[in-house]
Amino acid sequence: MGNVLRDQCRFFSIPQEFVESGCLLEVSPSGCKLYTVLYYLAQKHSAVRLEFSNAQLRAFTGLDTKSIQSARVQLSDLRLITTQKGALGVYTYTLLNPTTGQALPSPEGRTGLRRYHGPPSELTNRQSETSVKIKPEHPSLAHVKPRAADEVGGAAAFCCFACHGTHFWTRGRDRICARCHPDPRVPILQRETCSPTASELGF
Repeated sequence: MGNVLRDQCRFFSIPQEFVESGCLLEVSPSGCKLYTVLYYLAQKHSAVRLEFSNAQLRAFTGLDTKSIQSARVQLSDLRLITTQKGALGVYTYTLLNPTTGQALPSPEGRTGLRRYHGPPSELTNRQSETSVKIKPEHPSLAHVKPRAADEVGGAAAFCCFACHGTHFWTRGRDRICARCHPDPRVPILQRETCSPTASELGF
């Protein structure tokens, strides 16, 4: 493979024995995905023992937890890897020589171990902060400023938007201008008699 891809593109190695021994015929697609990713990560981190969670491997392979588990068991049965479960659901994957079944030696000058690294705490804190949703201000009310009289709840706080009158009667929770729309419950003689002029209404 090195001769084919040399100076062409980046590549990583997988043992030829994986194909020549017939393991490729026996292994499932999930097992093939996991085995390929483990060798990619081994090359990337110069390690033969790799600590990863299922969530991290899912990001590379697209496999769910159950598929990763079955692939892990299958590769262990074929003596291609060994696994050891640690805390927080993190597994240590040790790559084996497919010919001898022995653990691969660490690269010279390296510990040969790639430690598990969880998500950054800063990102976790940011996600927890954004999970609290704040109800936004209604856009139609964003430009409205409260009147001084509104803050004290006085009657002068309200005025008709048409005639600017300050006399109202209520229907349910609605305030209705007594000048523009007299209260039908009040006797005619007691109703507001001065209707708004055309100029007051903006004509």
